Amino acid sequence: MGPKKDRDDAFDALADQAASEADDALGSREAALLAGTSVDLDSLRPQVSDKASFDALVVAVGESTRRNESIAQLQQRVQDMGKGALSVAKEVAAILPKL
Repeated sequence: MGPKKDRDDAFDALADQAASEADDALGSREAALLAGTSVDLDSLRPQVSDKASFDALVVAVGESTRRNESIAQLQQRVQDMGKGALSVAKEVAAILPKL
């Protein structure tokens, strides 16, 4: 390892530490804001005449969202495995939406 690599590693470690501290600080602030906020969720719900159809739509959207998130997570994990696995990730990504 050379001095440039050591310096880059030190900068990466500092950046990771700063990001973690920012996440912690902002997470605490967000939690405090949410705790002090009351929301009437029923008032935000669209007024529809067919409540059963709307509820079915909400369930379908939720399931689709979870499936899409799972596909995205799989793609990210495969990409994280390295360039050698990238071609496999592309093939998997092409196949999954068809399922």
